[in-house]
Amino acid sequence: MAVYWQEQGNCEKALSIMENIVSSHSFLDGYLRLEYTDIIGECIKEEIETDKKIELINKVIQTLKENTVIQPSYTRNWLFLGIYTNYLIEANNQTELKEEANYYFEKAHSLSPKRQEILKAWTKSLLLTGEYQMAGEKAQECININNDYEECWPLALSAYTKTGNHLKLIPVYQKLIELEPENFQYYASMAFCYKMTGDYEKAREAAYKVMELSPESKASIEEFLRTLK
Repeated sequence: MAVYWQEQGNCEKALSIMENIVSSHSFLDGYLRLEYTDIIGECIKEEIETDKKIELINKVIQTLKENTVIQPSYTRNWLFLGIYTNYLIEANNQTELKEEANYYFEKAHSLSPKRQEILKAWTKSLLLTGEYQMAGEKAQECININNDYEECWPLALSAYTKTGNHLKLIPVYQKLIELEPENFQYYASMAFCYKMTGDYEKAREAAYKVMELSPESKASIEEFLRTLK
């Protein structure tokens, strides 16, 4: 019934129902609390005031903390604690919560070390709090598990761009080009990275590809090519 009201856009009704259910403890506590957090998660996606959103996020976090006592080895509790702490950091610029978020993701990762969803969320958290070096490491760890998992590549791009690691950026752009072969901007960025790492031949190849995909960029590409000496 609570899910029905949430799907109808009546979050207050849905949350009221779930709060009554959760307050009456049973052997289903762990499951019901996760259902409750899912409903809140959908509700905070709605256009609501920041204060209300923060109030709901704090309710989720408290519920999940209680769940870690009931189910301490259930990965999802720790993962979602990290994700909702990320929401708090983003919604209210609470970067002082970074150690808390890292703790939750570390717990989740220790329980499920091959789960890329955890590393993706952890990387996002590190980018939010400006820990770019570690963000790159976690993004790369995610990629190393299975490089076909597309969601970690853009995060790696953000991390390596922030740290100015042109060598690490090259394989990221190669993968992004594989996913979007007509995106000339990826070739342009890769040409710049090759230039910065001293591989002028590959920089030229990438630059010519930009010209092929984007003829209107010819003048700027010719100017770039003149710098490869």
